[in-house]
Amino acid sequence: GAALRVIAIEDIGGFPEDFWLDYLDHAVFEQLHLQGYRVWVMKTVLQQNLSHLDINSVPMWRHWSVLAAQTRFVLRFGNASDRLIFRWWLLKTSREYRSHCRDKRIWRMRAAQAFRLRQMPPRYPEGQRA
Repeated sequence: GAALRVIAIEDIGGFPEDFWLDYLDHAVFEQLHLQGYRVWVMKTVLQQNLSHLDINSVPMWRHWSVLAAQTRFVLRFGNASDRLIFRWWLLKTSREYRSHCRDKRIWRMRAAQAFRLRQMPPRYPEGQRA
């Protein structure tokens, strides 16, 4: 959870629409940082059930959405070393996913993205945004 000043969100041009779900928080806080805003972290704990911890229960569109958002973030805000580290991380996680995912498309998608590292078009769940 976060509490943000409306003026700060207005100063960064609002919430970036290309981060509609995944990595929206990363993008907003990075833009706030670039505008010179500071972030204070509260000393508290928030219990959250992270849906992505069981990779086989997450639908394919969500795997795609997370990977697309991660890539978009690194391409927009990262430097050359960030992109290199991200590629290495994609290869590492695709190797782990290969032994844990029932759907081969999931680990293959990550491995392919490590080599090409390009923007991915958004994919939404059926009945959602067009």
